Amino acid sequence: MAAAMNAICDDQGRPACRLHGLRMLDPAIFQHLPFASADSTNAAVNGGSISRFGMYAPPTAGQRACVIADRIEVHNSAPIWQREAQVEMVL
Repeated sequence: MAAAMNAICDDQGRPACRLHGLRMLDPAIFQHLPFASADSTNAAVNGGSISRFGMYAPPTAGQRACVIADRIEVHNSAPIWQREAQVEMVL
C-alpha cells in the first residue's frame, strides 16, 4: 500500500485523483490513507450476528448494521499521504 501511495501522491502527499478504498473501512488502516471514499461488507455481514453486541443488542439486523456503520463513521481518512507514516503503518 505504501508503494501505491508513494506512486500516486505528489511531494505534498496529495493524490493525483480521487481514491476509493475497496474493503478498506478498518479505522486502523484508512485513517492513514487519503481516500475520497471507501466501502466494506462489515456492516452487512456482521449486522446479522447478535453475539457481537453483548447484552444490549439492537433488535433488528438493520439496526445492528447501523450501529456498526456509525462506529466506522466516527473516523476520517487522512487528508494527505504522509510518507513518514508508512513505517508505522502495518497492513
